[in-house]
Amino acid sequence: MHTRGVSSYSTPLPHLWQQPRMSSGSASSPAPQPTRLQEFLRSCPLVTLCLMLLCVAVFVYENLSSFNAFIGAFAMSPASVLGEAQLYRVISAAFTHLSILHIGMNMLSLAAG
Repeated sequence: MHTRGVSSYSTPLPHLWQQPRMSSGSASSPAPQPTRLQEFLRSCPLVTLCLMLLCVAVFVYENLSSFNAFIGAFAMSPASVLGEAQLYRVISAAFTHLSILHIGMNMLSLAAG
């Protein structure tokens, strides 16, 4: 029977910083727990990882090169797409980012999707 304010669980939750306890009969050490990055890399599809890597590489390149020229040549511009038939801008605009916050939020949403 559950009473108000009293938990029905008899054992306390282990602390996150404590190592798992070994039984006295086991001679082998426990397998190391994967890190969050390792878990993410295992669970994320290869296409998503490749897109994220490409976005980060383009972001680094555009910040090391002439930023304004790069953005002007590859960012989305309806006048350039429709008027000058620069259709590549429809795809290249997905890989151009203006700030670290911009690419960070885009990579977060790409990973979550």
